Amino acid sequence: MRLFVPTVLLFLASVAGSQLLLAAAQPGGSVNKGEDSVAAKGYDVVAFFDQKKPMKGDPKYSYEYNRAKYNFISTGHVALFAKNPEAYLPQYGGYCAVGTSMGHKADIDPESWAVIDGKLYQNSSQGAQKLFDKDPQSAIKRADQNWAKLK
Repeated sequence: MRLFVPTVLLFLASVAGSQLLLAAAQPGGSVNKGEDSVAAKGYDVVAFFDQKKPMKGDPKYSYEYNRAKYNFISTGHVALFAKNPEAYLPQYGGYCAVGTSMGHKADIDPESWAVIDGKLYQNSSQGAQKLFDKDPQSAIKRADQNWAKLK
């Protein structure tokens, strides 16, 4: 029997020892990740929403999405992300929102962030975060316009 599933919904699970690795096929895009393919500097993107703070993820709780690996603090966070990755992904591929609003990609500092209207925005530094916080809606509007060209 052959099962056809749209690639966005294709989930592959494998449990090897204590490591949980899940993967979802997704069309490519521009994602800020390290040479090890880990996105968000290894921080749990779900934690920004439910813990209201940055928390370093554990590689044993990983999920691969859009050719990037996301680490989480628990299997519960992996499950939440797997159910709806787009709800938790940082905007602009995980690049600095202020940098994107200025027309360039910049790396992020996981301690510089905001959740606005249910979306995660990360920035490169506390200074960039202060600029973002002064007028987030304008920064988001400019970044949204620039992102199509930058990705």
